[in-house]
Amino acid sequence: HRMIERVRWYTKKGERDMLKITGYHTFEKGKKLKETWPKMAPYILLFIAYIAMFWGGCLSSQKDAALQTQLQTTLQLRLSDPFWQGFVFLFASVFLCQLLCYLLGLSLWGWLIVPVVVLFRAYGAGLIAGNLYDNCGFAGAFCFLLLFFPGLVVETIAFFLQTIQSVHCSYSLMRGKERLPLIHRYSNRTLLVTLLLLISVLVQFSGTALFGGWFLSNFFA
Repeated sequence: HRMIERVRWYTKKGERDMLKITGYHTFEKGKKLKETWPKMAPYILLFIAYIAMFWGGCLSSQKDAALQTQLQTTLQLRLSDPFWQGFVFLFASVFLCQLLCYLLGLSLWGWLIVPVVVLFRAYGAGLIAGNLYDNCGFAGAFCFLLLFFPGLVVETIAFFLQTIQSVHCSYSLMRGKERLPLIHRYSNRTLLVTLLLLISVLVQFSGTALFGGWFLSNFFA
């Protein structure tokens, strides 16, 4: 019995060595990469479109004096109001967008509309960044990077995950796959994205608490 086991072990080891020598494992990896690339390409294009929409929002912004006053008021309210009040208000606006993506993921043709929601948010973020720069110059750009950008990065990751799940669920429903297991898995993953959105709002409020007062005293005094 031990001799048989040794022969099997040496045989498998010889097969592995031959695969390494011939480079067959590299060929298999390349083959798998070619198979997965068509599935990943739409999401790579979506990321490029997100950057383009953000940049387009920055370029299409115009100088508006009211925005500077609005920013000052917003920062003052976040620093003076109770934390839970501002946190709930900001999270509600983000959660409504996620809820829209979730509901579109349950529809047959939602996979065509969900990416538009993400790109719309990218354009809005670009408008905010562009207006801050137009009104406050480099101070406005620094304000965006310091107070809004960290939370925006986490939010963008969350919405990208939500988009992937919504598109997959909607497309699978359109192809007639079994509904209950698909929707159950989709809902569980949506809850994880909601947790990421909570973190993004918390990061943004933490930035305001740490640097908001300094920014107001130096650039809005």
